[in-house]
Amino acid sequence: MTDRPGTFDGVHRRNLSKVLGLLHDDGPLSRARLTALTGLNRSTIASLVAELDGAGLVAERAPDPTNRVGRPSPSSPCDPRPSRSPSIPKWMP
Repeated sequence: MTDRPGTFDGVHRRNLSKVLGLLHDDGPLSRARLTALTGLNRSTIASLVAELDGAGLVAERAPDPTNRVGRPSPSSPCDPRPSRSPSIPKWMP
């Protein structure tokens, strides 16, 4: 499959790059905030964050227990891992 911008592979790579870029530019962000900033749905953000975490590019940390209002969210803050030097994933431009 070619990696043209309109293909699933191209869109997936762009979404991964967008999420990783936001985390590196803006610092730790929750999945809820990533959803709001990207316009992607929650399940897509969860999948992208899991993939970035699996590649060693981000880490999710436990939510702040003092910041609880209403129904608890499974959304943990995601931190970029600038000190890690993983091999460059195939989807990185």
